[in-house]
Formats: sequence, C-alpha cells, structure tokens
Amino acid sequence: MLQFHTTGSRRSFLKVGGLGVLGGLGWQSLSPADQPASPTSFGRVKSVIFVTLYGGPPQTETFDMKPEAPLEARGPFKPIPSSVVDLHVCEHLPRLSRLLHLGTVARTLSHKDTAHAASLYTHLTGWPHRINNQNFPATPDDHPHYGAIVSKMRPPPRQGVPASVIVGGRILPQFKGIGQTGGFLGKAHSPFVLSEQLRRLMARRGELTRVRLDGRQRLLEALQGRARFLDQQRPAANYGTVQGRALTLLNSSGFIPAFDTSAETDKVKNRYGRTPMGGYLLMARGLVEAGVPVIQISDIPVGGEQHWDLH
Repeated sequence: MLQFHTTGSRRSFLKVGGLGVLGGLGWQSLSPADQPASPTSFGRVKSVIFVTLYGGPPQTETFDMKPEAPLEARGPFKPIPSSVVDLHVCEHLPRLSRLLHLGTVARTLSHKDTAHAASLYTHLTGWPHRINNQNFPATPDDHPHYGAIVSKMRPPPRQGVPASVIVGGRILPQFKGIGQTGGFLGKAHSPFVLSEQLRRLMARRGELTRVRLDGRQRLLEALQGRARFLDQQRPAANYGTVQGRALTLLNSSGFIPAFDTSAETDKVKNRYGRTPMGGYLLMARGLVEAGVPVIQISDIPVGGEQHWDLH
C-alpha cells in the first residue's frame, strides 16, 4: 500500500483510493489527543462536497485542450489563459478561468473499466469492481462509499447529524445505487440519501409534534418486542438500524433545517443558479454548516435521459 506522508501529492492521495488511504492513516484508532501536530500540507478538513456528474464534457473541451494536437485529436474551441500560470481552459469557461487558483485540476487520473456502473463504483469507493467491464447492481459485499468509511471511522460528534448525505438521489438507481452504499460495513453506515421528495417531507417536520414522535417510537418498540426472534436475521437488524436513524434525524435540531433553502435571499439563490444543481449546491452549504463531513451531490438527468453519454 502507498505510504502516506504530509509531503505526498494530492494526485497520489486520489490514486490510492479512499479505503486504502484511510486504513493507512489509522483513523479508527486515533483519538483527538493522539492525532499528530497540524499537518503541513493538507490542513484539517471538516467537510467534503463531492459533485458526481452523470458523465461529463471531454477534457479536450475543458481543461486539457491540446491546441497543438492534430485536428482529429483536439476539440473545435480555443484555449484561454486562467489565473494559474501555464494552465489554459476552454474559451467558454471565462468565469471559471478566473477562479482556478482556488483549486487543483488533476488531469491524469484514469481507470480501465468501460462499464458505466462498474466505473462509477471505482469512482465512489476507490476500488475496482470485482467483475471488470460489466454492469452489476450493488450487493452487501461491495466496498463502502467514502462517506460510509467516515461513518465507521470518524462519525460526527453532533447527535442527529449523519456522516454522509447524498443530495439528489443515487446515480444509476437501476443498479441499486452501486458504489453509494455502506457495502460490507452494513446499512448503519450507508449515506443518507436525500431525494427531492424526501427533502420536502423532512422540511414539513414541524407538523410532527414531540408527542406524536414519542408515540410512534413507543409503537415501534412494542412491535419489535413481539418479534425478537427476527433480530437474529441480518435484514431485520438492518431495518431496525434504519428506523433508529430516521427517528434520530427527525429529532435533530441542527440537521433538518439545512434542507430548507427557502429563507435564502434571491441574491444568494441567483449566485448559486436557479437550477436543480444550483439548489443542491446551496443545500450542501447548509449541510456543511450543520456538520455533515461528506456530501455527495448527484447530477441526475430530469426524466432519466443520459445527457452526458456522448460516445
């Protein structure tokens, strides 16, 4: 396994994959008192917003235009300079070009899987799928999503705040959200999936009084008490865990308000964009403020059409 040092590059970190790096860091055994002194290169990251596009535009039309390449190997657009020396981008990205000094562009990452679902699995877990170049649905034996690893090794200290949230729903739902589950860590660590329908329901939480919530919890406990024999079954145990998480979230005072962006000013909404993606990004900001460590934003096409599947 790659040895991780503070002098390692971001590209090395990305290449080795989530579970391998986190295992090498020994997160499970580190308490705050045991952690090393402030690192010299990565800092103390509190939250990550991970935008997952349904495919994407070609590199030759965005960040790696190859203007000197033969005509058949380059795109039709012209490069323009950016705020980073020697980094040129597409002429149709003028606003982004002025902000590139605030981030890092990694243009050399790749994998060998040609199947959509299996490559997404690699993308979101850091591991190649056990069956290469074929599409398979998610299974309980899969590697866990990055957020599930954080849930296992370093859950947020705040009660009622999940370790990871998927905003917009899972990409490729026809494959049962491959790469976006708790995998072999179990459903207790699966990311909280926030679809638009669920967001609206959770935003109406005020209609559920404390008395009603307590009553529902007592009813669940009574029903579970009459079916203890089912507790030996893994699906039943997972179901009980999901119930417990749902009740905890409904009782949370800091997490649920992050779903509601209606109080934001028109100026803020316009800056983020009056689009589904703009709304998701604005919501992600609220989730960061609520203390959620890992947030995945899913760019799922309206109606399911594959708007980036250009090959």
